[in-house]
Amino acid sequence: TETIMDAMPDGFLGSRVDELDYGVWPVNARLLAPFKGCLFAAGVQASSVQFSAVGQPEVFPPDNILNIPDAHLGPVTAMYPTRNAIVVFKAHGVYLVKGDPVNGFYAEPLTREPGCVAPNTVREVPGTGLVFLAESGLWALQGTLENEGVPTGVINVSTPIPDSIRRFNRTALINACGAIYHRDREYWLCVPTIGTADNDH
Repeated sequence: TETIMDAMPDGFLGSRVDELDYGVWPVNARLLAPFKGCLFAAGVQASSVQFSAVGQPEVFPPDNILNIPDAHLGPVTAMYPTRNAIVVFKAHGVYLVKGDPVNGFYAEPLTREPGCVAPNTVREVPGTGLVFLAESGLWALQGTLENEGVPTGVINVSTPIPDSIRRFNRTALINACGAIYHRDREYWLCVPTIGTADNDH
């Protein structure tokens, strides 16, 4: 609308807002994840994530950019926030973003193979771990993601279904999606098979 009526006198509104104070919103971001009071966004630049000011998810200061190592391993393809870290996936590689807004955030590599090819397949399966789809099949990230005595690592959980994995249309795997069937604590995966780009299996 062009006209706004309100009952608040202009003198009570405070100083005029400068839009430059907000930084540039990452308009090309495809992925969002909350962590430690900040909103993380990826997809603006191939191998980096931006994060907002604390408690202000609409404010992205220009310097709040975190480069994810190994740019040659592809762009950021998925993010998943946990209690201790944000799990950042590339097409080849898994990284952990740790730290806090006061002392700074940092990224450390967990593995450079496998990586995630479909952001909608990342799901936390009770008793199994964080499951995701890679080009080579289904993998699970296990551990506490922190130095608490439990090692963090990835394991291949699709070993029992090699015939199904061979049927995947790898050029369209970005369309795959996963879901948790809580009653039976199962992970369900919908994928495109050879000959189609739609999830048909």
